[in-house]
Amino acid sequence: MCEFVCRSIRVQVRTTASFTREVEGGVQRVVGYFQTTPELINSSTNLDVDGIRSSLHSQVENFKARGSGFTIDIILEFTIVITKYRQLHRRSYIPSLKWPKNKHCVVNVRNEDEKCFLWAVLSCLHEPSRNKEHTNHYKPHLTSLKVSGIDFPMSPKQIPVFEEQNPEISINLYAVDPENTELAFIIEYLSSHKERQLHVNLLLFEEPETGKSHYTWIRDMSRLVAHRTNHSGKTYVCNSCLHPFTTKKAHDNHLSYCQSHPSQQVKYPDPADNILRFKSIHKQHPVPFYLVCDFESFLTHRIPSTTTRQMTSTRVAAGSARLTNIGLADSAVTVSRHTPNIRPRRHCTEEPTT
Repeated sequence: MCEFVCRSIRVQVRTTASFTREVEGGVQRVVGYFQTTPELINSSTNLDVDGIRSSLHSQVENFKARGSGFTIDIILEFTIVITKYRQLHRRSYIPSLKWPKNKHCVVNVRNEDEKCFLWAVLSCLHEPSRNKEHTNHYKPHLTSLKVSGIDFPMSPKQIPVFEEQNPEISINLYAVDPENTELAFIIEYLSSHKERQLHVNLLLFEEPETGKSHYTWIRDMSRLVAHRTNHSGKTYVCNSCLHPFTTKKAHDNHLSYCQSHPSQQVKYPDPADNILRFKSIHKQHPVPFYLVCDFESFLTHRIPSTTTRQMTSTRVAAGSARLTNIGLADSAVTVSRHTPNIRPRRHCTEEPTT
């Protein structure tokens, strides 16, 4: 017997039932499909069996109300879907990874509550000169942010709601690619408000073992992606594709093109396989089978119609040729021709007279 152990799961019930009712001349059958809202289950929350039963009963009654006389004949399918649930928001403070800490490119506030998103934003808007990770610098400004209707811990899906309530702030959110924790990033959210006065770039830290995640402020984008270029100085990074440019002019010229497309991610090739080679050898000429056909014909003299003023002509084959190449270039070529023993006749091109 196997055990499936995880901190949180989501449970959903899906069922299919057959309904019948008596109609004139026989029995009418229809099929109904029902499902419950996914329910979160963890160590502090049990499965609400009564709620599932009540939801299914309500859906069945609504279905029967659309056509009088329907009754359940048989349950065709009853499925319980159980999936591992991993929350994409912060539950507790997560220490910075080694590589961004060495680059000094992020500010990771040591918060004790579930509002790491707000602390990360405030660390950008009110940056102190030292001890940037302490919440004491930002507590006086906590009420300056409007968060009506936003739940904490905050999900990335709520960032547009935050931007709507704070029209002077725009947010970009990036995450570390789990497949390559140092070289690649994932763009979780890219703000559409490019011209706002205050802009904040956030980096999401995650712990796959515990499912925890934590927001931090990217203080220096140039240092964050410095490994992508051989340039030793400061670079200007595009927020849409995270490509570093050595000059501001090149960066500004790039923005008009990049921002007209959805957010992108630059993926570098594997150093062990970074040479582009042509691999479709079988698509090159000469081909295994090559066939060319040609067909010629001519029109016979026109015959006037006995009922209309139109004339009709007949198309007669004059000759054909076929060239077949089976195999490669050094194989034999077969040419066949056919010329019928028909000589074209002169015909009148004038309209018939009456």
